[in-house]
Amino acid sequence: MQNLIELKLYEKPAKLEDVKYKILGKPSENLLDKDLERLRQEGKEGLIYAPDWKEITLALDAYSSDPLKLHLSPLSSCMVQAFRGGYEIKSRPAGVLGMTVSLDNKLVLGLRGGKFVAGMIHVVPAGSLVWKEKYDKNPLADSYYEELKDELGIEAEEIDAAVIGHDNYLNDSMHFIIKGKSMLDYKDIEERHRHAKDAFEHRMLIGVENSPDAIQSFLKESEYPVFEQCKNLLELYIESELGSG
Repeated sequence: MQNLIELKLYEKPAKLEDVKYKILGKPSENLLDKDLERLRQEGKEGLIYAPDWKEITLALDAYSSDPLKLHLSPLSSCMVQAFRGGYEIKSRPAGVLGMTVSLDNKLVLGLRGGKFVAGMIHVVPAGSLVWKEKYDKNPLADSYYEELKDELGIEAEEIDAAVIGHDNYLNDSMHFIIKGKSMLDYKDIEERHRHAKDAFEHRMLIGVENSPDAIQSFLKESEYPVFEQCKNLLELYIESELGSG
């Protein structure tokens, strides 16, 4: 497992709609096919663990001293998968990590299904920033709300969300940490998850009391392994967001 080399929670949460961005160029024609062929020629096609995931995502091209002023460029999902398998790319894949808290104060975690870190505990939702011709708000907000709907079945108007930090994982990628306070009880979120489009990404949900003691106990006693990225995030969340330590 590669190490988390940076994880930062901001002093003041930022509203999702306040994120500023600039996208540098459009994806080239047949970008997915070209990247897949490149990997095949290099004998790296085995790094593609989800061949049905065919999407143009976004990479962080650069960011200023304000990490919420983003310069982004298109990146194929083929290259994101290859990167996660250790393939070196110049781009810096960007994504979102959702710290979802239910109305009855349960932190919502998931036991991963699918093929990426399957059988491990991770936060829900999580996913890549997605390239679009036009955004409703901005790449960060749109990607987060789409992941939230697809993975948990929660609508944008059913959650109060803010960007609370970012991490730099797998040596050179960035995920923006978004804390969302849902208007739904945990049991209602479980029911929504059963019918969500991408429910398969988490075999089941786990609700942990949103308190330092409860989260620390879960990290020590979980019967399932906790993904390193998730573990580091929860430990910092306990210290900074919940005021422990």
